[in-house]
Amino acid sequence: MIGYPLLFAYAPGELTALIAHELAHCCNNDVRRSLLVAHAHRILLNWCDLLDPIRDDDEYYFSFVATISRGIMRILFWIPYRLLFILTQLFWNQSQRAEYEADRMAVKLAGTQNLISMLQIAHMGDVVDSLIGRHAIQKQSMTLGEQLREIFAKLPMKEEARVQKVLERSQGSMDTTHPATHLRIAMVQGKEVAPAFQISEEEYNRVHQEILEQVQEKMEHRILDEYRAKIS
Repeated sequence: MIGYPLLFAYAPGELTALIAHELAHCCNNDVRRSLLVAHAHRILLNWCDLLDPIRDDDEYYFSFVATISRGIMRILFWIPYRLLFILTQLFWNQSQRAEYEADRMAVKLAGTQNLISMLQIAHMGDVVDSLIGRHAIQKQSMTLGEQLREIFAKLPMKEEARVQKVLERSQGSMDTTHPATHLRIAMVQGKEVAPAFQISEEEYNRVHQEILEQVQEKMEHRILDEYRAKIS
C-alpha cells in the first residue's frame, strides 16, 4: 500500500524508487509472508484475550472452583503468550532484513539519489499535516493532491537539509517493522548507482490524472475526516 499524499509528494525519479521498493517486496514474497504472520499474530492475540484471567478481576469472587479455574486459565494463557512473543521477535528480525533487501533492489532500478530522496521526503509529515489542516478548516482552490504536488515541486533545499539532520539525530526504534531511516540511507549512500529506469513525465502525469479522476474525492474526504476527528 502506498500513502495517497506520497504519490503527489514524489517527483518521477522518487516515485520510481517507491514503486520499485514495493515491487521488490512482492518479488521476495514478503507480502505473502507478512499476511501469514499477521494472521497468526491475530489468532494468538485472540487466544490471549480469551484466556487472560486478569481481565475478569473486577468480577472475581473467592471460591474453590473459581480459584482452580483461574489457575488453569493462567497456565493455558502462557502457551499462546509465549508463542506470540517468539513470533514477534522472529518477525521483527525478518521484516528488518526484508526492508534492507527491498532498498538494495530499488537502488538497482531507480538509482541511489532517488531512493535517498524518497526516504527523506517520507519524513516530511509536518508539511503534509499543515496542508491537510488548511484544507480541513477552509475550502481551497485546488485539491489536496494538486496542492501537495505544487508544494513539493518547490520545496526549498533548506527543508530537505533540516529533515536530513533530524534523521541523523534519530535513534532506531525496537518496536517497528522498518529500520531507522538514517540507517537505510547509510546502507546505500556509499555506492553511487545511476538510475536504470525512470517513469517518464507523461506516465507520471497520467498516474496522477488517473488518481484525481477515480479516487481523489473518496481519499481526500477520508483524510480530512480522520484529521478532524483527531483534533476534535
